Amino acid sequence: KTGHGTVFRVGDEYRLVATNNANAAEAGSAIMRFTATDWLNFLRHPLFDQAVASQSPPTRIDFGVPGQAEISADGIRFPLRWGGVLLLAELTQPRGAEAVVRTARAVVAKGSAAAATSSAATSAAASGATRSAPRLAASLPASSNDSRDAASADAIEASSRWLSSYFNSLELDLDGTGLRFRNLKTVVPRPGAARELELELSVCVRRFPSPAINF
Repeated sequence: KTGHGTVFRVGDEYRLVATNNANAAEAGSAIMRFTATDWLNFLRHPLFDQAVASQSPPTRIDFGVPGQAEISADGIRFPLRWGGVLLLAELTQPRGAEAVVRTARAVVAKGSAAAATSSAATSAAASGATRSAPRLAASLPASSNDSRDAASADAIEASSRWLSSYFNSLELDLDGTGLRFRNLKTVVPRPGAARELELELSVCVRRFPSPAINF
């Protein structure tokens, strides 16, 4: 345990911590970048799933559903299942504010297929989208009298609130060096490259990492 957070190890190298403890001193900053594929792999790691469960979400959250992640100028969109409802989440951070997750009911986008053609793959690479799963789109409820739409509305409200809080509390612990989420933005690392998600992290050294550890 670290503060009030849950610590767990990813392989033998580093641990992820979900914590609301803001008392540790900040000694510096660090940057982490994710491609769209990196982000999905991060969310779908079994130990990340355990960390989410350890924070007692109000329902089962599954990040392993088929679908793409897409990085835009504003943030990153990714699929998840909240209870029994398939959602498309968008993680962004307005200037001067905390990060926020907004969710919407997801449907397979028109004309999408799990196996991308060469031209579709080229387009997806330019936008930072993953290419091995169907593209999902946000869908508005068709009727306020439909019980499925009522369930979707409840899932959207609850998931947006809970996930916003959760991502703002994420921390990485690199063998004693804590990296706590501070800000996010998206960047194009070099001309012609796919856009990437960049996380700015506060650094707190609780103890120096072992020189034998390869991060």
